[in-house]
Amino acid sequence: MNGSYTGPVPRPPELDEYYSKEGSYHSFNEKIVKERNGYSQKNIVIQSDAGEITIDYFFQDEPNDDLVFVFPVLGGRPMLSKYFAKYFAREGLDAAVVARVNDFKEKENFLQIEEVLRKGVVRDRIAIDFFEKEYGKKDFGTFGMSRGGINVAISAGVDERFRYNIIAMGGSGLVDIFESSREHRIRRFIKEVREEQGISREEFFDYLRQNVITDPTAVAKHMDARDTLLMISTCDKTVPYRNGLQLRDEIGNPETIVLAAGHKTSVLFTQFLPVLPPWSEVCIFPFDYIETEATHFFNEKFERDTFITRVKLLPFRLLRLIPSVAVQIFDLLVGVDEP
Repeated sequence: MNGSYTGPVPRPPELDEYYSKEGSYHSFNEKIVKERNGYSQKNIVIQSDAGEITIDYFFQDEPNDDLVFVFPVLGGRPMLSKYFAKYFAREGLDAAVVARVNDFKEKENFLQIEEVLRKGVVRDRIAIDFFEKEYGKKDFGTFGMSRGGINVAISAGVDERFRYNIIAMGGSGLVDIFESSREHRIRRFIKEVREEQGISREEFFDYLRQNVITDPTAVAKHMDARDTLLMISTCDKTVPYRNGLQLRDEIGNPETIVLAAGHKTSVLFTQFLPVLPPWSEVCIFPFDYIETEATHFFNEKFERDTFITRVKLLPFRLLRLIPSVAVQIFDLLVGVDEP
């Protein structure tokens, strides 16, 4: 973190107005779908002016004030986000997955892309309203990978109630990410939109530059770097590494973990991929590194016991420390300040 960092840039009143929740939500229904040892899962459907909001809520037997929102990846497939939500729940943290509508990836909505992005933030804010009013939640965190991480940077930049935030493999500068990404789905989306609209590649990106307002570039500066953890991958070709560094700078240089991986291979730093489904205990990668870093972060911020996660992270922290110490020793031995 910058030594001169004193806090986030204050949010202007226009920000709250642009992402206004209007009447928030009107009604909801919920049902328990699973009960496990120590925690249960509910499906919640909320009716609001911003549309229907579906939430998978993983909660402890004993009520508490804390809640972690887990934001889905591009396409809204719940598999990865539910994995992390369940992991947090097993570690004693309540977690909620706000389902993503498919509007973002539908080529028919290209001309309304800013409204789609804006409404996504509004829906996230309504979800916080719901948990504050119906469950008495007071402290909120977020976790998101890839598109979910970009989602975190936007929604947390807009609403200060998203206080403790983890962004993994996210970045800033949506138009640049779109233009540079090697992700097959993004390239296919661009091709299909151009064909449908009858426009050139240059016209496609000119339209985005002129119309996209909802971008981490505009709001990430309102997040508190002291309450943010960033994870980026050096070989990321989907959300390019430089866009992750850009986001880091815009937030104010929060604590940052750099993984030697690509966008999709970063999953190997988790226990998401089981060798023998459905036995998740036997995984391709034997360490739940990203999950443990995330749990430790939330335990610290929510003022919970951190002893177990500190012990689990010790070997990783030592590995991270060795290169840093080696560089400092090298500088002391051979570095000479010029007069």
